[in-house]
Amino acid sequence: MAVSNNLINFYKEDNDIWGKPQNYRGVDFYPITVSDTRARELFYEYICMPKNHFTDIHIIKMSYLKFILFFVALKRTMNSGKTDDISFFNNIGVVLKEFQEFLSLITHNKDVTIDCGWNFDVEKIREQKIIIKVGSINFSESDFEIIREMILVQNGMTLKSIEEYIPELEAKLSIKNKMNGEVTFADNIFVFCSLLKKIPAEIENCTLYQLKRQLARLNRIQEYELYKPLEVSGQISFKNGDTIKDYMHMDEPTGRYDSIRINKEDFINKNSIFRDESIKKQGS
Repeated sequence: MAVSNNLINFYKEDNDIWGKPQNYRGVDFYPITVSDTRARELFYEYICMPKNHFTDIHIIKMSYLKFILFFVALKRTMNSGKTDDISFFNNIGVVLKEFQEFLSLITHNKDVTIDCGWNFDVEKIREQKIIIKVGSINFSESDFEIIREMILVQNGMTLKSIEEYIPELEAKLSIKNKMNGEVTFADNIFVFCSLLKKIPAEIENCTLYQLKRQLARLNRIQEYELYKPLEVSGQISFKNGDTIKDYMHMDEPTGRYDSIRINKEDFINKNSIFRDESIKKQGS
């Protein structure tokens, strides 16, 4: 997985192979293991939240760090049905505590503090500065933009896949997944263990990145072993002359909604209505 220009000067891709931490400005950030349920929950809650689909000018101008701390607290306040200032203030405290916990878990450092001042005026919230301190190292809001992308990549995700989020398409994707049978995290673990002939306790130190990459390879090996003999014997073939590649070759990561999007040219070619000469004439 090629890293972006934001990470290229310091990110060590080989570290992800071995489950080693990434170092940013003197602080080690460790990948999340499959058995670390709490870190995984907080990762999805705070790092994987899309921001760019919002149209509110105040949110657009917020740093991602300020956005998640403010937005998660606001969302919890609204979900509770108590929209008064005191409830919001209490949720800010809970969110700060959880986010601090997450940073402690992934840095393996208990000495993590977050300095921020909050005001209930959204514009003033945007103006206030947040400082994350890990040990003796201070990180600004702009530092966290880089840290967030680093955390995503080392745990098998990309910033692009998160920020591609579109509510309307997300709803359609959810319906498709339910129709196909949703695959849970537990399903991934047990399939992974079954293919490797291991029990869960033997892979508890496997990272999320390793799990995702290894499952993809194992799936490719299974497909190759199933379909390659059929291709060689002539029982199956590709119309465009392609052949089944071996499992050393992997497809490029797909977009968030590629599974529900239809290529325009393929759609036209597959539908006879667009080949009907009488319709073409009517449109000319």
